[in-house]
Amino acid sequence: MKTSRSNMQVNLAVLIITLSFLLTNPSALFGQEFVAYSAAGIDAAAIQTVVDAFRGAVGSPNNGNTPGPLPSGRREINWDGGGAGGLLLPPFQFP
Repeated sequence: MKTSRSNMQVNLAVLIITLSFLLTNPSALFGQEFVAYSAAGIDAAAIQTVVDAFRGAVGSPNNGNTPGPLPSGRREINWDGGGAGGLLLPPFQFP
């Protein structure tokens, strides 16, 4: 029974030390500060520098549709591309 009690005391001490560290050092919990990217302009060229900064922050290169787990980079989806070869699909018909 003595071993169980001493284990509980050690576990409680570790828990208290861990919580005090996390509460006094929030960067250890979150790792990074929040960064917001915002831009406005009359065309795509006007906001391109902010878009490029965001792309650099999330990782390079653009892996596109390359399959598999990759060691670095990001994936971008071109929602405005209209599909392969500009193929337009009919809209989904609801009943």
